[in-house]
Amino acid sequence: MISLHEIARVTGLEQSAINHFGCKIYLNGDLIFANFLEKCLQVFSKSGKFIKNIPLPGEPADIATISKNRVAVTYGNAYKFEIADIS
Repeated sequence: MISLHEIARVTGLEQSAINHFGCKIYLNGDLIFANFLEKCLQVFSKSGKFIKNIPLPGEPADIATISKNRVAVTYGNAYKFEIADIS
């Protein structure tokens, strides 16, 4: 049986949790969330503190790590994806 445990509590997502579709733990431990309604990626430290928003041209559906400073962002019904620099 797999035992789950909390590694970080992210502050600032409580009021808008419905807006977030994809999330990743980045290579450096930061947490990245795809915020659908606000059309951005939200970056939080590994301790859960807000770092920054990265604006996007559309409503992100999911994200995938590509390399140290880049992620792929998919846009659901738009049938497209792009590479975003998150440095």
